[in-house]
Amino acid sequence: GYWEISYDNGTTWTSMGVKAQGEQGVIGPTGAAGAAGATGPAGITPRLRINSQTGFWEVSYDDGASWGSLDVKAEGEAGTKITIGQNGNWFLDGVDSGFKATEDVTKEFVPVLRFAVSSDVHLRATDYDYRSGEMLSGLFDTAYAYSATQKYQDLDAVIFAGDFTDNGAENEMTKFFNIVNGAKQGDTVVRAVLGNHEYYTTRSDDGTTDDDRYSDTSVAATYEKFLRISGYESVDAHLVIGGYHFITLGTDSYAFDYAGSKFSPTKLAWLETELEAAAADDPTGTKPIFVFQHMPASNTVNNAKQWSGDDYLADIFNNYPQVIDFSGHTHFPVTDPQSVWQGGFTAVNTASLAYFCTYIAGHPQYNDSVILQKDGYNSSSKGQEMDSYVVPTDWEGSWNASGSNGVMRNAGLYYIVEVSATEEVRLVIYNIYTESVQMIVHIGKVGDPTTFTYTSQRKYAAAPTFAADAEITSQLITKNYALLNIPQASCEAGVSNYRVELYKGATLVATTYRLSCSFLGFAMPETIAAPLSDLSPSTAYTVKVYPVNHWGTAGKALAYHFTTAAATSAPVADVLSVSFNTDGSAVNTITGKALSVAGTPTVTYDDTLGRNVFTLDGTSGFAFDEMFQHYGRINEGCTLEAYVYVPSKPESAKNIIANLESGGFGFQFSAAGEIQFLCYKKNAANGTNYERAIATLPLGQWVHIVGVYTGTKIQLYINGVLANEVSASLTTWALPANGAQYLSIGGDSDPNFPAGKNFFTGKMAVANLYSDALSAAEIAALYQDVIS
Repeated sequence: GYWEISYDNGTTWTSMGVKAQGEQGVIGPTGAAGAAGATGPAGITPRLRINSQTGFWEVSYDDGASWGSLDVKAEGEAGTKITIGQNGNWFLDGVDSGFKATEDVTKEFVPVLRFAVSSDVHLRATDYDYRSGEMLSGLFDTAYAYSATQKYQDLDAVIFAGDFTDNGAENEMTKFFNIVNGAKQGDTVVRAVLGNHEYYTTRSDDGTTDDDRYSDTSVAATYEKFLRISGYESVDAHLVIGGYHFITLGTDSYAFDYAGSKFSPTKLAWLETELEAAAADDPTGTKPIFVFQHMPASNTVNNAKQWSGDDYLADIFNNYPQVIDFSGHTHFPVTDPQSVWQGGFTAVNTASLAYFCTYIAGHPQYNDSVILQKDGYNSSSKGQEMDSYVVPTDWEGSWNASGSNGVMRNAGLYYIVEVSATEEVRLVIYNIYTESVQMIVHIGKVGDPTTFTYTSQRKYAAAPTFAADAEITSQLITKNYALLNIPQASCEAGVSNYRVELYKGATLVATTYRLSCSFLGFAMPETIAAPLSDLSPSTAYTVKVYPVNHWGTAGKALAYHFTTAAATSAPVADVLSVSFNTDGSAVNTITGKALSVAGTPTVTYDDTLGRNVFTLDGTSGFAFDEMFQHYGRINEGCTLEAYVYVPSKPESAKNIIANLESGGFGFQFSAAGEIQFLCYKKNAANGTNYERAIATLPLGQWVHIVGVYTGTKIQLYINGVLANEVSASLTTWALPANGAQYLSIGGDSDPNFPAGKNFFTGKMAVANLYSDALSAAEIAALYQDVIS
């Protein structure tokens, strides 16, 4: 279990006296250098250090005169844990490095070819383009910056494996190639491949307008537009770059009219001809041949199914084991270990720069169909919506750990593919957000399937395990709700999710799933939040949490026992109860957690009210960024309460407390002087709209406003009296857009968390949210309590 080092290409190994696994093998927050090892042959003492620029471990064999990179990240909140897996490879934080523990991992990888690969940019001509334009420019900037730091500094090519536009419109293609042509440098070859989205011309909810997009007329029109704007000589291409063959293949038959294929017979025949020519150029069969198309070969990467894959590609590729095939379409994170597959050839799933999709391994519904995070809700890729508040993510860990899930739809990851002089291939996964290498996947040599390591045998990998001292803890337990923290498990095959089973006695009453978030491109949170709703007061429950790897194998469960609080006669704010502090901060007194701050809030003590008062200046507010966790518990009813001073009518609509960005609920104050309590819900037919109760808001005085959603009615109370109510026909919450799923105190949420928008001008002394629909008597009592 100790680090060993070799000075003679592996003939002799000497222990460094440093544990490679276990407690001593965990590098702490400061990233201290490793201990010096034993004296080696010829009196050489090996040294281990961290390169402050790259964050990688480096090793020296000559007392510091020359250092070689180990390509192993040493930084991170908890450091990098290095272990030896069952397959004999080094594992970095449970992820296979591709290096045998008995091999000299310090050997330098010097490329003779380098190119970047991405897909599914989904660029729109409008400002609302998933930030894809920013990601596209960032890819070029970071790829060139990375290349400039290497011994081989060229970026030979950049390839986009389809869906580089969102609708195939002329202005979208023009925008894409304008960005690309402005970003490329020198002799870098740039090639985009036609995907299915390049054929979209119009869109409708039922998809009927897309049915003819692969007609002869549609295909011809798409080809003409693509060639004219791109300047390419042909739609498909066989290029030789740096002595290596690159074959690109555009989609032309996605409408299922050719059973199981996304390419016409003519396309597939052309592919076979070009592969034969490429293979003939290398009689040894050891040089990789790179192929790029949009849909993957069925049953390869990420368990690609017929509706997302092509059934005929594998039969062709199996004749050429030196093929490395890059595809897109699935939007799966490239850090998911299933993004690389080897059988008769090598298949690689490329990264979307627009939004994520993933499977939930072991889930009864989403093990074989994907969920996606896009436009503020989760849905399957077949268009069927999934209840947003039971998505297998959480706010703190969701799809990133930045404090906002606004960027979760932007993966920001892509491949830098490098080939050495000995035909070794590696995939450098680069993170545009952090401008650093996320991880490195060592493919090794191709051409001989008997040497492949990323085979289907990986599905038999060991199950995830929790640490011996791991335990579930609670953030909050009320009469009908519990918010638990799940510690992260570890696994050589990677942890996909946690299956959370809720028991009342011996009876299983609910099962939910939470993504581990360890493979989504951002720092992995230490714990994953698990909200449990619809609990009974004064009731004992047991929770069992099973860690599940990416192949659906579950490990031993952690158990947690708790009892819900007793029901109370008086209403108690159990979701949010804000305490405004004179230092300009605010705290949710239910959990003790501080709210995020937007702008520069001012809070002073008001002698008349006997309370701290938040003065709203029209630019400042607070954000309850855990609102995302609570939609499940307020679906049947809720109550929003505020005590505010309103000096005058606004020039345009402003919000007092809201998360109304394409969903949610909240208070809105109109230019007409009306206060509205709005709820954005969905009905059984999947229709969505706002339903609202409206009343006139008194000006120049303190006003107690309460909005109630009962499940069948939306009510608005002014100073303890019902001012208006309307029937509620809709049945489940529509969540606000990504990044806006927080509750803004003093304004409305928007995707630029926590900036907010439509900030109110006035004063606020009370801001509470209850998970119950309070009665008229209870609201009257609240009013009396506030004014007393």
